[in-house]
Amino acid sequence: MSHTAFRTAVERHDLKLIRASLAHDVVVHSPVTARPFQGRDVVTELVWAARAGVLGFEYTDEILADGMAGLIFRGRIKGRPAEGMDLVRFNRSGLVADLTVMIRPLFAASAFNEVMAPVVAELMGQAS
Repeated sequence: MSHTAFRTAVERHDLKLIRASLAHDVVVHSPVTARPFQGRDVVTELVWAARAGVLGFEYTDEILADGMAGLIFRGRIKGRPAEGMDLVRFNRSGLVADLTVMIRPLFAASAFNEVMAPVVAELMGQAS
């Protein structure tokens, strides 16, 4: 696997491919909460929901380094333009081990928070 597998999975919004690109113990750092989420099942749900919340989603650029990729995206969240980056770190098997999502501008991040709040609340409730 590689950044290409994750990128393709997200672009296609393919639940099975998203899950297959993630390490069992993957960690995601969301712009919605300070607390990271861990585990393939939880992160699959978060990535799926996040991708659904960004209309017209497209990756526009890549920044590649050894064991990591910055995937730059744009789209619209609640009708407002948004840009962001998925900072993806891979394990030795090429699976996503760590994912940090960043979104700008502030109104887009706020709109993303509104879109993701129900999903995050449900997942946080499952973790307690």
